Amino acid sequence: MAEPQIIPLQQPLKGLVKSLALSDQPPGTVIDSRDVFPRDAKTGRLRLSVRPGYSAVGDFLTASSSQAPAGFAILGNAFDESGGIQLFGFSSGRLIKWTGSAWSNAGSITSSTSRTIHGASYGTQLFIACNAPYKYYDYDPNNDGDPSDATIASWTATAGTIPPNCRIVASYASRAVLLADPDHPNIINFSRTDDWFDWDFTAEDSGTAVSVAIDEAATCGFEHNRQCFIVGTKHGMWIFRGNPAAQNAIREKFAFVLGPVNSTAWCKSADDWTYMMAHNGLYRMAPGCGAPPEAVSRDRIPEELLGCDGVNTKAYLAYNERFRVVEIHLQGTNASSWAYDVDGGGFWKISAPGTGILAAIRFGPLDSTTA
Repeated sequence: MAEPQIIPLQQPLKGLVKSLALSDQPPGTVIDSRDVFPRDAKTGRLRLSVRPGYSAVGDFLTASSSQAPAGFAILGNAFDESGGIQLFGFSSGRLIKWTGSAWSNAGSITSSTSRTIHGASYGTQLFIACNAPYKYYDYDPNNDGDPSDATIASWTATAGTIPPNCRIVASYASRAVLLADPDHPNIINFSRTDDWFDWDFTAEDSGTAVSVAIDEAATCGFEHNRQCFIVGTKHGMWIFRGNPAAQNAIREKFAFVLGPVNSTAWCKSADDWTYMMAHNGLYRMAPGCGAPPEAVSRDRIPEELLGCDGVNTKAYLAYNERFRVVEIHLQGTNASSWAYDVDGGGFWKISAPGTGILAAIRFGPLDSTTA
């Protein structure tokens, strides 16, 4: 009798593949799945395991007078908080801060309920692109090391005029960046260097505020590294290198077919790659300055992640540093949620935390092995 042949079975850690017939499934893939993960949450070992779920963090709705969160931001210089950072949430009428154990009302802002609200921090201040007037939260207004007197006030210019009606605020090279004004969607506005209150566009020195036009409507904007700012459009990506007010400033289009479909359709990974949802799937961009985006697992991406238009279907991305996955939440016509395994290249279907997601962010201090 012949010796029995031992056939090793590869653990299915490569995720779901829906583009091939069942008989053609590659080794290590699964036919279907939901809420499983290629990494054990408690031990960190690579093995098929139950995905850590979601849990409610405090009562945001009570603190915000029953207004759901429409955006999140982190203040990176909250020196008196655990880890030196503080999480903020925006609703259509309130700024809410996480105190380490609960949500607390930090002041009033005004915005429509139909859009994501963005914020950006500079020093001990958080600037918010809400409806007019824009607001800013000052963690330590007296510079005395005592944040108990934190304030929220209207963000008004000390010089010039702040461009109104912009939907996105970002940071680049010590400048505030305002963009995505529905009436002027192709204009990118930069404040004076090191002064987010100076918007005098008539000055002629190298640190002056400046407005720059591109040829398309901006969908998002983010600092790619300290010498590079990316503006995404639905059909391309633009790059600003160096000082945008300099005579030899470099502004060029480096992607000509695709870009992030909406303002929350991108995130940064732990190793500084940028991941983004385009109309034809998930892409990533290297941490250099101007490398074109490359398709991520185009041969196995689920069909549910194709055709995202940023209007009827919006994407919300967040990177999970603990488990090295990009969480992708689509809301709208083709609502679904997925985790993309950065190391293994697989897609895993997950259950969303409720319905009607308007914002997503990862805040490390809230991590646990189960949620």
